Amino acid sequence: MAYKTAQLTNDAVKKLQQYESELSRATGEDIILIAYESDENAAVPTDK
Repeated sequence: MAYKTAQLTNDAVKKLQQYESELSRATGEDIILIAYESDENAAVPTDK
């Protein structure tokens, strides 16, 4: 299955940023979360 960068609403981006902040505080590390969604139009490799 192929994936592409997710198209998020402003509310979803804010929620993702909240999760990043919470994880960063909990771990003491810089955490970046990236959202992907399945790409229905991508070519699927075939087994040979």
